[in-house]
Amino acid sequence: LALGTLLVFWLAHVYAEALAHHLQGARLRWSAITRAMAEERPMLEASALSLLVLLLGALGVLDDRSAVILALWVGVGQLVGWGIAYARSRGGDWPMALVAGVVNGMFGVAIIILEGLLH
Repeated sequence: LALGTLLVFWLAHVYAEALAHHLQGARLRWSAITRAMAEERPMLEASALSLLVLLLGALGVLDDRSAVILALWVGVGQLVGWGIAYARSRGGDWPMALVAGVVNGMFGVAIIILEGLLH
């Protein structure tokens, strides 16, 4: 289900990019679609580790609940890492990059808290 949902969201982003290209007056060509697919590829790549953890749960290597919890926290770790990497790529020093990473990770923590409250 997670992989299917991810693919639907990815296709929606690809469609939106291709449609924006077309609405700017350009003729929609296969090259514009493949460019949109490439631009949105990080959406698929970013989820690979969490999907692997979920797969371990589906295969019985981890129990289901542990797999879900671990996959969520893997996502938080990635958010922290991407926040740090982005801040550093923009010339931020390490203290500022760490703050950016923590702030970015807090969005993931908020999602985990909301998930816990809803379930």
